[in-house]
Amino acid sequence: MLDALTHVDAPHALFGGLLAEYYGRRRETSDVDMLVPRSAFEPLKAIFKQRGYAVREFPFLLKIVPRGQREPVGDLVVAESNAVIRTAFALRIPAEIFGMRVSIVPRGAFVALKFEAAVRSKRQWKDRVIDLHDIRNVLHRHFTQQDELLATALAQNMFPGAATQLESVLNDLRMGKWPRVMIRAEMRAGLLRRQGAAAMRRAGLFRGSS
Repeated sequence: MLDALTHVDAPHALFGGLLAEYYGRRRETSDVDMLVPRSAFEPLKAIFKQRGYAVREFPFLLKIVPRGQREPVGDLVVAESNAVIRTAFALRIPAEIFGMRVSIVPRGAFVALKFEAAVRSKRQWKDRVIDLHDIRNVLHRHFTQQDELLATALAQNMFPGAATQLESVLNDLRMGKWPRVMIRAEMRAGLLRRQGAAAMRRAGLFRGSS
């Protein structure tokens, strides 16, 4: 992936599972997640296809899949997807991972991105758990006051009250508690799912189980 990015002269910022390990502790991950500019999408699609990969395209995402396989080995996310991601990308810093020089989002920005993912109403429960474990592991390893200030500053651009919610999540995780914010988020997600199912039943789209 780094070679392809260099070939098309595209900047990048690593985030996701590999960075969770770099900032926190070792965990399993099956792909590489990178932020790249929207302007690099077409050149990257072309170079990966030339090199024998299948490319699945979504509005803000490219999934890079080896021929003959189903699971992607890389996710390329548009760096301009939203204000938080755009800022995290702009703040990228150099690092060395697996002996390779890469650009990564700073520790505080990584925590902010993980929090933003965890509170999404459509986020699967198992993915929320991974997000929170990643945040907890970062907190327990060189997470400074400056890192926390950056994380909360980015959270202010997410939604009203996000910075306060992030602080609550960080405090609960430090005390070994499951964050109250996440309990409420899952309750809201469950309510939305039930409301959606009820609306579909009313519209006659499905009968549901009896």
